Amino acid sequence: GTVKVGSLLAVPVLTGESVAGVLMADRLEVQSLTGRDPDLLGAFAGLAADAIVRARAAQRREELEVEFKAAYDVSRKLAVMTLPAHVRWHLLRSAEDLVPFEAAAVVMMDEANTRYRLESALGWAAAFEGREVARVEKTWTAWVLANAEEAFLLDHLAGAGDRMPLLVLDEGRARAGSLLAVPLRARNRNLGALILTGPRGAFTASAARVLGILANQAAATLSVIQLKERHRDLAEHDGLTGLFNRRAFDDHLARAVAREDRQGGRFALLLFDLDHFKEINDTLGHAAGDAALAGTARLLD
Repeated sequence: GTVKVGSLLAVPVLTGESVAGVLMADRLEVQSLTGRDPDLLGAFAGLAADAIVRARAAQRREELEVEFKAAYDVSRKLAVMTLPAHVRWHLLRSAEDLVPFEAAAVVMMDEANTRYRLESALGWAAAFEGREVARVEKTWTAWVLANAEEAFLLDHLAGAGDRMPLLVLDEGRARAGSLLAVPLRARNRNLGALILTGPRGAFTASAARVLGILANQAAATLSVIQLKERHRDLAEHDGLTGLFNRRAFDDHLARAVAREDRQGGRFALLLFDLDHFKEINDTLGHAAGDAALAGTARLLD
């Protein structure tokens, strides 16, 4: 207004080494804030700082309680899942309940760690579901898979002229203003990642923490599923040819017979032999015989 202040006193409100605010006092008289006034205002600033610290601690406790409850309910369900698709979709739906994203995708690395695949997606990312991208390509997803060990939040992506694609190279420009990427990390390796996109300010540090907890549980579950599948594959397939071994073949044959009996149909069982196979082993060696078997298996597979 029009009132002229004659004296002004300002004291910083310090929380630790950070300035949380400034406590100010003024008087109309000139040079009137003297004597004990600065000390008194400093004491009040200290009280304000203590109140701010307590309020922040209480708010943090409340956030942690909310985060823990959200993470506990979802993690309990994830832990008992046995199908990778169920794990991926549950993670996506849980993210949908927590944050307002425009698109979301769960990407998974291949066994050779050379490319990733969009396995499950929502929003505009659903148009690219099933796409594979080499890990050496310049996308934000590839960068996260190669470098991130925890949730990565970028709230201001580059301008449309020089921005890096989020998921796939041909996704188009200006897809999002904010990116939240959470690696699915197990055994010191990124199995994949949860990628969320939205407008600027859509994602918070609290949401990143909760999704980080859920991603860790999802990664652990997926890792166990992969390990079980690998053991089952080794138990059912011949190490040289990759074809079913005798036990697995007998099991599949019995199931085929039972299925046809129930449905009243018929099926054919084809048997064949490799001519002169013994001669290959005797004249060229067992390595050549193994190569012949493996080559035949590739033709049959």
